[in-house]
Amino acid sequence: MIKIIPDNVRYAILRGGRFQRLLGPGIVIQLPRPGQRNVRLSIGDAGTRVSDDIASFHGVSLPVVRKDASDAGKVVIEGFEGDTILVSAAEDTQDT
Repeated sequence: MIKIIPDNVRYAILRGGRFQRLLGPGIVIQLPRPGQRNVRLSIGDAGTRVSDDIASFHGVSLPVVRKDASDAGKVVIEGFEGDTILVSAAEDTQDT
C-alpha cells in the first residue's frame, strides 16, 4: 500500500495492540501484516491523559511527551518529533 502522508499527520503503527512507531511525513510504502493496525493522528487531535507519559487518542493509548506541566485530563497534539508525540493541555471551551 502506498500512502502520501502530509506534514501535520502521522500514522501510529500498532502490532498486537502495542505501539511500534510513527510513520510519516512523505511517501510511505507499507505492506499489510497480520495483527497490525494503523491509527491516523493529526496536529490538533484531542485525547485524554492516562498517566504522565501516556495519552489515549481514537481509543488507543500511546506514549507522549508533555510540553507543559499541567495536570489537565484533556490533551491536544501540538506536534511530532521523530517517534514522539508532543502534547499540551487542551483549553476548556465549555461555557458556564
